[in-house]
Amino acid sequence: MKTVRLPPPARTGKIPLESALAARRSIREFTDEALTPQELSQLLWATQGITGPEDGLRSAPSAGALYPLETYLATADGLFHYDPVGHTLRQTSREDPRRAMCDSALAQESIVEAPAV
Repeated sequence: MKTVRLPPPARTGKIPLESALAARRSIREFTDEALTPQELSQLLWATQGITGPEDGLRSAPSAGALYPLETYLATADGLFHYDPVGHTLRQTSREDPRRAMCDSALAQESIVEAPAV
């Protein structure tokens, strides 16, 4: 299984948070184009990324800084676990899990069609 080191995430945005929240919509039609390493880096960092290197605090809130949630990425290449400390992806399976995920999510075909879930 492989490990992928991600590029550093951007720490400043191009639009205010409020504007991003107001414009947020669920998209269910995707191109076949894979996300770039920088895009993956940014999205994964936003889910659980380290924001306080000295104390291990993350971008996601957690009572007592216990961080019980884990982030996984599903692609045609398999399933990957996000390691916030190393800012890396570690492959846990070479099988594409998106069909099983689709079946578990009320048959939303967009899950199978998306380049990354």
